[in-house]
Amino acid sequence: MDPRTYGYEEPLEALNVGDLVKVSISHWDSPPTICLGVVVQTVSNSKNKTLFPSVRVYNLETKKITREFIGSLKVVSKIVQ
Repeated sequence: MDPRTYGYEEPLEALNVGDLVKVSISHWDSPPTICLGVVVQTVSNSKNKTLFPSVRVYNLETKKITREFIGSLKVVSKIVQ
């Protein structure tokens, strides 16, 4: 486990539709831009694990739906089901 998580974070595969996440958009010539987004679609393939799992996120600042790798996302708020 990463020592910076202090044991509070869930596995990234636990993302649900409606979760609020921080999206980091990388640029080659400047620091990354941090935006907020809402998860709109998850990959629900329980039999196979993918090498680079991703979700579709509606970015609240650019107002576009993009596919983001879950390793680059940080959960801000979760939907309780």
